[in-house]
Amino acid sequence: MKKIILIITILLTMLITACFDNSSSGSNNNQKSENTIIGEKTYIVNPLPIADFYYFTESGKFYKYNGTEIIQFSMTVTIKQDGQADITQNIIPVEFYRLGLVYNFQFEIEGETYLYNQIQGTSDIYIVESLYRHPDIVHKEMNNGRFSITTNIYDIYTVSDIRNLTLSSGITRTLMCTAYYLGSYNIYGYGLWFVALDDGLTTVDNGLWYYPENDGSKYKIINEKGEMW
Repeated sequence: MKKIILIITILLTMLITACFDNSSSGSNNNQKSENTIIGEKTYIVNPLPIADFYYFTESGKFYKYNGTEIIQFSMTVTIKQDGQADITQNIIPVEFYRLGLVYNFQFEIEGETYLYNQIQGTSDIYIVESLYRHPDIVHKEMNNGRFSITTNIYDIYTVSDIRNLTLSSGITRTLMCTAYYLGSYNIYGYGLWFVALDDGLTTVDNGLWYYPENDGSKYKIINEKGEMW
């Protein structure tokens, strides 16, 4: 009889212990579940840094020009999520261009399309429902008495002829000059920045070039097809 009572006592003790352990385990599981609840992600695209002009290449590289130098940089997006630290990472726009005073961006983030505008000369960037139309790529022309860009016919091609009028150094020819900017560059002083679109017709091929006013040479600054905005 004593053995039976002892066995029953042991069994009851084991049952009570098991119930307590299960209750404690369930409480811990619930706590873990509550701690792993994470909020929805929010994406904040950070604005372009202010610059005199930007050069955006075919492969998605960004360059900015400020007065005397041109520097590569990256646009970034900050990802916010409840329960997690903010993450900032580089982002490359699918589309980037300027129309008037408005920069236009299209981004693809985790399978979703986001459209943005930013006002030139400001850090004001905001989401929009649609973008302005991409400007046509055309032969640019100018003449300020120191440089000129004219459109001419070479053989069967319509080309851009660039001249340094100060030095009267002859013609610099490329298939298409799509954009230009008058400014300085490091030690070379005042000159003409221009974008060449040319896959091999001339020696002034695709890329961003600089033509100093007091130097007969032309310098290829970025060796990749792109657009200046």
